[in-house]
Amino acid sequence: MTWRTAAAIVGIGVALTLLANARMAHIDRATPVSTLVNEISAAALSIDPTERGNAHRCSLIDAYTQIFPDPDWWQGGPNHRTALDEFMLDRHGWPFCDPTLLTHPSQ
Repeated sequence: MTWRTAAAIVGIGVALTLLANARMAHIDRATPVSTLVNEISAAALSIDPTERGNAHRCSLIDAYTQIFPDPDWWQGGPNHRTALDEFMLDRHGWPFCDPTLLTHPSQ
């Protein structure tokens, strides 16, 4: 084995270690709110027009609104609900959450 091969192996090992450390640091910073926001983002970008998809999106935005209920705050749940509805209507043709499509067990 030449010194260049050994240096390449060490370099790859260092790079992989740094990537693993960065990933672990990112996981350690995850909070319930950041996880919820990530799920909302994924739901807004996914294409699931089914009742189940709608129910999932509604539950996500309802959870976010419970955490941030203030309608006067720009990051409040009601403001995000409106913005997400506009985004989804423009992108997919349906709102982020359509409460009229929710089916309840009692119905």
